[in-house]
Amino acid sequence: DLKEVQRNSVIHKEGFWKKYQKLSPKERIFEAPAELVDYLVRDNKVWGYPAIPKAYAIGKLEREIFKKVIGEFPKGLRKMMKENMVAVFVVENLGSSALTDGIRAFPKKSFMVFDRKVFQKKANDWCTWKENTPFKGSEVSLKCTIRSPKESGIKEAFQYIFAHELAHVFNRQNKELLPFWDDDLPKGFPS
Repeated sequence: DLKEVQRNSVIHKEGFWKKYQKLSPKERIFEAPAELVDYLVRDNKVWGYPAIPKAYAIGKLEREIFKKVIGEFPKGLRKMMKENMVAVFVVENLGSSALTDGIRAFPKKSFMVFDRKVFQKKANDWCTWKENTPFKGSEVSLKCTIRSPKESGIKEAFQYIFAHELAHVFNRQNKELLPFWDDDLPKGFPS
């Protein structure tokens, strides 16, 4: 059973995460190791997503945007990230903008994965693209504005997507919001 393979994956073992936990949140962005890419490929199969994730070499731009976004969050959220967001990875062809998953060895800790494309669109362009995905191939078209045109940069798009994923990290602390990581529940629609 593929779900059982996922439950027993090395990414749910304490030893896998040791090298990631000692860094500050601003330094916790990484290229996805092979074990994580394999996990993501299987995860997409489990939930019926056709995309096949691949490793991606993170560039200077992605690192700078990530550090700026982390630095702009309030102190309380940065503390929560330090304690509960073990690592952030970037891959190619994730099948969604991002995902956040829990770690079985650490009941309150999570990791995030972002598709490299989130570092390519400005905020309003990303939101417009995202909101139009259900209408692909139809005559329906939406325009989405989440920032003023002057503030609609790539950093702002990542900030918006990251804040959404951070809510899942928070949710891992307080399961009253949504039992998001229950094994038999789908992880939701791709972000």
